[in-house]
Amino acid sequence: MVRLVTSPIHIGNGDIIDHNPLTMSDEHILEEIYSTHVHSDTKFDAEYLFNIAGNILTRSTHVVDNFVQVCILFAHIFFFIILYSILLLTK
Repeated sequence: MVRLVTSPIHIGNGDIIDHNPLTMSDEHILEEIYSTHVHSDTKFDAEYLFNIAGNILTRSTHVVDNFVQVCILFAHIFFFIILYSILLLTK
């Protein structure tokens, strides 16, 4: 879970660390990110990563499309049940 720290943190030696992104400079934010996320000695295959991401997005799109189609089908069935009930009540 990510927690947004909005007040300065006091550490043991008396220093104060301000991790509030609203008060940090852009340079300081980038410095914090690069210190933990950028590893120049690590190589990876970007094309492979993009293929994996593309496959995930393609499959999730199919799942959503199928779900929407099922919802539309149930809406039509519900509409015809209501319409048929009204027709029966008016006779």
